[in-house]
Amino acid sequence: MSRPKRVLILTNSEHGQANVCLATSYALLTVDEEVEVHFASFAAIEDDVQEIAEFASEHNTKSGRRIIFHKINGLDMQSAWSRPEVYLDKELLKRRKSFGDAWRQMRILLQVMFPWSGPEYVEIFESVVDIIEDVNPDIIAVDPILSQALTACRHLGRKFVVLSPNTIKEFSIAAQPWGEALWRYPCVGCAFPFPMPLYYVPFNILLVFFIIIATLLDPHRRQIRRYFHAHARGTPQQLITLNDLAVGRGAAAKILVANLPGLEFPLRYIPEYIIPCGPMLRPARPIEQADPGLAGWFRRSTNGKSNGGDISPVIYINLGTHFRMEEEVAVEMATALRIVLDLARSRHEGGTEIKSGNVRIVDWIEPEPAVILAEESIVCAVHHGGANSFLEAARAGVPQVVLPIWTDTFDFARRVELLGIGRWGIRYARSSGWGTGLGNVLVDVLLSENAESYKTRSKELALQCNRNGGGRVVAARAILAEIEDDNDQKHLQNEESGAELETDRLI
Repeated sequence: MSRPKRVLILTNSEHGQANVCLATSYALLTVDEEVEVHFASFAAIEDDVQEIAEFASEHNTKSGRRIIFHKINGLDMQSAWSRPEVYLDKELLKRRKSFGDAWRQMRILLQVMFPWSGPEYVEIFESVVDIIEDVNPDIIAVDPILSQALTACRHLGRKFVVLSPNTIKEFSIAAQPWGEALWRYPCVGCAFPFPMPLYYVPFNILLVFFIIIATLLDPHRRQIRRYFHAHARGTPQQLITLNDLAVGRGAAAKILVANLPGLEFPLRYIPEYIIPCGPMLRPARPIEQADPGLAGWFRRSTNGKSNGGDISPVIYINLGTHFRMEEEVAVEMATALRIVLDLARSRHEGGTEIKSGNVRIVDWIEPEPAVILAEESIVCAVHHGGANSFLEAARAGVPQVVLPIWTDTFDFARRVELLGIGRWGIRYARSSGWGTGLGNVLVDVLLSENAESYKTRSKELALQCNRNGGGRVVAARAILAEIEDDNDQKHLQNEESGAELETDRLI
């Protein structure tokens, strides 16, 4: 018997990047009984990989295949950038955004995405090389932020695809005609509106050039490159990063993104190597298994009981793993919620505040966000504008309010307004006084004459997100198609070689 199709997935262990890899691993095992999935990452994610494998085995009992985990040696990204010597300007996240803040945010982003020293980078690269050579996969799927894996694939001449939670725009912006990256689309990290008024264009162009210069001249990256070329095993070729993928495919066969044209800015051109898959969500335990108490709270009726009457509507607020709510921020958030609760109470009888159970605050939500968003009672998702948060709410068909903080989170705030599925919650960060504005935005999304439009449009886009089995199935099939293409080419080459031999005999 021939060996099964072998897929190797290489990713960072941070869930913002790894969730699409976990989701696609599950889909690979459930759409094809003849596939063998190898998952390489740092130790922190091994338990999650095993959990996904268990889900897959429950739905694919015929093959009995599991996910084979390979530990990447070295320091994972979050541990690297969490060190004191990697300076992150946290005060930048609190104040009103200014023109210069986008430049400073890009400098921070460069540190977060490339937080290793030269020796640390080489250790990870060489570990990835060893894993690739040991597994000998038919195809490799790579996290675009794991530069060491991109570089290893190119160095070894292995066929690979990029598997990304990012958007179509991020990989195609440089390919837009007429230099639109400069004047049509707001620069990453800034709060400029879209469509962009003409008077913003000079500032936008200046920001784009600043960011290009900051990236090219970043001394830390240049130091890593020098060390890498001097010390990495096997005289490797050019070091590949996310920046290379932003201006081309970077030797990748395809770039699979967790996005769809229907969830995107209007783009004039999408390169043929970019495959829009849609939201790739990992499977998860039902909410009643993960947290029975929370499940009961979500499903309580408007009279406060666990059954009988209409289900009480819920606003779901989750500002991401790395957000820490200080007292002044909590006060403003409470002010916003007070506005919504007061108006809702004037229309419908109900209890008050936390004592009555109307507001529930927890340190950590055990069920997966996608599972919570699927609850019938959820009427709005308030989040920070992370790609996963946006896509989870989009697939669930829930209106959104986005409170962007930095980099691409501003793009997702623009998207919800552009798509008609919600509102940009706070246009500019302030230390105080923004609670009233946020409260009015929530009222608009939930209680105004516009509320039904937000809800209807969200449901329409959710139908797009769930077509063809959803993004994880589309991505899995695209990866397997690359293996089939290779097999077809090899078969054709064998036929051609056989024909040449037969011709030689005749001659």
